[in-house]
Amino acid sequence: MCFEYLKHRLQVLDCQTSASHRDGARYAERVTHPEREPSPARRQTAERTERLLGPQREVTITDARAIRALAHDARQRVIEVLFGEQRPRTATELAALTGLSPSAMSYHLRALEKWGVVERSADDGDARNRPWRASGTSLRIDTSHLGPAAEDLMADQLLGGLRRRLHEHRGRPARERVGSMGLASGELWLTTDQAERLSLWLENAILDEHEAGWRNEPAPDRVRMAFLWSLLPDPLPAADPDQPRDPAPVPREPVT
Repeated sequence: MCFEYLKHRLQVLDCQTSASHRDGARYAERVTHPEREPSPARRQTAERTERLLGPQREVTITDARAIRALAHDARQRVIEVLFGEQRPRTATELAALTGLSPSAMSYHLRALEKWGVVERSADDGDARNRPWRASGTSLRIDTSHLGPAAEDLMADQLLGGLRRRLHEHRGRPARERVGSMGLASGELWLTTDQAERLSLWLENAILDEHEAGWRNEPAPDRVRMAFLWSLLPDPLPAADPDQPRDPAPVPREPVT
């Protein structure tokens, strides 16, 4: 499985990538096999993304040590902010978002820099206060070759963030909860094509906002909103031969 942090979405999906290594991170283009060529809808969405947001550069993490280094609440917050906003932030600014001291945040930023996730901005100012930025426009964490333990580690981080937000949300006044959705779930019987269209719907909805002039950045009338999007198959459990089957329905007499 892969976990993706992008300018406006996070996906969990099966993936394969190929590119040259750099300290455990890879700047990569998604690789597809002939039988898995992107659909016209996905190609159209990718082209629209580039047209509205500019060239896309993906950072891919495959090293188990790097994945363990990323599985930290403060570092996850830094990744969400820098990859989400796509603008530089100083260690002091990022520390204020996590409750850490600037020196502690600098330690975490250097750890992320080691694995190619963030980099120092090319600002000409004082090197000690030089801002940090995301190393690309998206981050892919590929656990497909590492087994379920690495996958569970990242999933626990995401779900831990969700639990924290739900807990904080419960304590907010009702007027501040308008427009937000705590948690929703459901089941849909979909074809593969329908599932793909649904998975692209949220991405295109956010691109619609970009096209209307919105930018993902702070403003006086805005509140930071977090989302966690998942669309996964949920097969029915296999029948247990030791359990009695439901009785067949009794045919009803026709109404005359």
